[in-house]
Amino acid sequence: MAKTKHTKPSKTSAKKKAVKKPVKKPTKKDKHALSPIEKELLDCCEKRQPVLLYGKDTYRREELVKKIHSLNDGINREWEYEGNKSTKRIDGMREELRKLRTDRLLGDIRRKKLYKDKDYEGSFNKYMLDCNDTSRTYKYDDWGRKNGQAVSDDLSKFEYKRIDSGGNIGSKLLNIKNCQNRNDIVCIRRQYKKSDTQRLLEYKGTLFINNLRCKKEDTVDENGYVDLAVKIELLKKEVPNSQRGWLVFYTRDSSTLPPYFLEQFSEILLSDKAGASAEKKKNKNKKNNFDDVRLKISINDVNNLRNAIINIQISIDNVGFMELRLEDRIRPVLYVLADATKNGKGVDSNLVANNALRKAYAQVDEAKYKIVNAFKAHIGKKRAGLIIKVEHRIGKRLLIPKKNITITKAKNTS
Repeated sequence: MAKTKHTKPSKTSAKKKAVKKPVKKPTKKDKHALSPIEKELLDCCEKRQPVLLYGKDTYRREELVKKIHSLNDGINREWEYEGNKSTKRIDGMREELRKLRTDRLLGDIRRKKLYKDKDYEGSFNKYMLDCNDTSRTYKYDDWGRKNGQAVSDDLSKFEYKRIDSGGNIGSKLLNIKNCQNRNDIVCIRRQYKKSDTQRLLEYKGTLFINNLRCKKEDTVDENGYVDLAVKIELLKKEVPNSQRGWLVFYTRDSSTLPPYFLEQFSEILLSDKAGASAEKKKNKNKKNNFDDVRLKISINDVNNLRNAIINIQISIDNVGFMELRLEDRIRPVLYVLADATKNGKGVDSNLVANNALRKAYAQVDEAKYKIVNAFKAHIGKKRAGLIIKVEHRIGKRLLIPKKNITITKAKNTS
């Protein structure tokens, strides 16, 4: 949000200046009237939890997202004017330019004269410096033609807003480093410097990006979405919920998206079946939480992990335990992850630092890949890809519930 000087406004401007109202929270009555999927979305919106909508749309997704946004005191505009001056003059100038569209003979000439000679452009540029996205604003875009890398790159760009010679407000995503030769570079720099939202990803309101796509076995797509997952994960860590916007994506088929990308979102299915049955929802949550997966681990020497004998058994849905097929050299890594989850060791919410994992096996990423492959035979490729949460360049965490892990250590070890 752009910073403004706290000067004492005149009586005229004080009347025109919008007074910020406290955010209106939905009442119990409002929530009671919502469908299950609307309640789930509202909960995510209030917590600023990113959402990935997927599947065949039977809800009219844009209207659905707008409804949830409006329930949180949202408005259907991409920005709000936060200056301390009346907007009457700017509104009149824009209207004058718009009216000249009907003059087919001299309209263009008159517009250009007003825009340049009477410095409408300069007035508009000053005005746009105080136009910002806020927690109440809403932005929608359809990115169905972009690959994963383009999606990641564009969300890292600055949204430059301006009013053109027709009186229309438009915006363009710019890479600040690559626009040195533009005629309006001075205006771009001023707006960029004053804005708190220097990347579209940091949009303060509701940002709904429609029609994401990811081709199977396309490294450009997959790497782009992994790159974006890193950015979203860091944003959630560095910016408090109260200061973040609400990010919503839609894709028809989420199965082609990388697991690391999916980890950043609450996935919500858009169909009549979603939320219709409490039992189905319960089972879905059970699988999302890996509550159906149980591990039994025994180890003979915790002080010498690389040479220890480690037995690992797995059970799905309380069916009998069977051996988890995993190379002996990789087993110490899974043991360390499971022990951190069970006994609260490691750093930051049972997260095991990469340096600690390297003591069990030097190539941590290779070990993670082989562990995922071992689980794949029991819970499928998609779920196996999510069973280890990766904090980029920091560490990893096993997502099997603590109560589902049993570890037996030899009596002569701690």
